[in-house]
Amino acid sequence: MEKKIRAMELIAEGNYYIESRNYKKAPKCFEEAINIDPDDKDMCKYAWYNMAIAYFYLKDYQKAIEYNERVVEIDPQYEMAWNNMGCGYSKLGDNQKAIECFEKAIKLNSHDKEAWSEMGYAYSDLKNYQKAIECYEQVIKIDSRDKKAQKNIEKNRKKLVGNTIH
Repeated sequence: MEKKIRAMELIAEGNYYIESRNYKKAPKCFEEAINIDPDDKDMCKYAWYNMAIAYFYLKDYQKAIEYNERVVEIDPQYEMAWNNMGCGYSKLGDNQKAIECFEKAIKLNSHDKEAWSEMGYAYSDLKNYQKAIECYEQVIKIDSRDKKAQKNIEKNRKKLVGNTIH
């Protein structure tokens, strides 16, 4: 029991570092927590997920993806890990992999506004403006007041029209 308490204290400390934007200190706390009890899959999942967040903010997107992959190996239903993995792939320019991750997040929660929006950006980067529009329309269905999604629909419609004129 003492081991579990110490591991949770380390995770709390790592989360504190993330919240205070001291991202470089956070991964060490999460690693120490995992090393205390690597057989506690729930604790490891939580530590890896938060470690992925720290690495994402450190702009080490590959490491962020790797830790999110560990999370979904333990819990394939962990929607936010799929979403965050998609954001990492987007940052690395692998929009097709990003879309696959966002689709998995959306399959788990069709009201995930962020996943729909990020998938819209990925489709737009791939110049698939119609699919991007469809994603942003889903955002509007979830939140009719989302001005950013409305602007993105208009931007992609202009690009779509521009592509068909030439």
